[in-house]
Amino acid sequence: MKFELKESLLEVQLLVGEAISTEGRQMAWIQGEVELQTGIRGSIDLAEDAAEDTLFLSTFICRTEVARIGFGLKGMVDVVEYDLKQGEELIARKGVLLVVDASAKIDKFSKMRSENPDIYRRVVGPGLSLWEFPGGVREFALEQDEEVLVDPAYLAMHDMSIRIDRVRMHGGKKELGVRKDLSMTRLRGPGKVWLQNLREDG
Repeated sequence: MKFELKESLLEVQLLVGEAISTEGRQMAWIQGEVELQTGIRGSIDLAEDAAEDTLFLSTFICRTEVARIGFGLKGMVDVVEYDLKQGEELIARKGVLLVVDASAKIDKFSKMRSENPDIYRRVVGPGLSLWEFPGGVREFALEQDEEVLVDPAYLAMHDMSIRIDRVRMHGGKKELGVRKDLSMTRLRGPGKVWLQNLREDG
């Protein structure tokens, strides 16, 4: 798989037999003979009360010498390339994955128990993957036991070695005479974390 960014479009080039998968991504155009396969994947929900969610994947398989596929991007974004090694895992917010080599596995992944758990995806290598971060991206490479506290609405992706939990920061702003605590997500290394620059609530 080769790719090129052209303003608000991602153009992917495939050679015969190569295949890519994507979730809910709007295809803009196809040049060459490409077979499209669609289907619903199973899930691995680690929270008993995980929200209902469907993982619907589209797989594009090149059936000619060379094929090109165009995908639309979501406005101002940063696109990051990551080559997943065999068995390597990334956990990403739903909608962040652009495309991934079809040799990789994609599953649903509910991170933690809460009343409204964020829905994430687990992508397992091997395979080249492309990720789309709204408003830009900030990457942290955390050392052993190094921490970063983040607003969960900005957390886009992290690798599987990151330990994650929720913490409360006390002494927040008073509203109607009541001091409100601030709920944050704590990420602890070693491992990599990607934060997007635009909030995604819910």
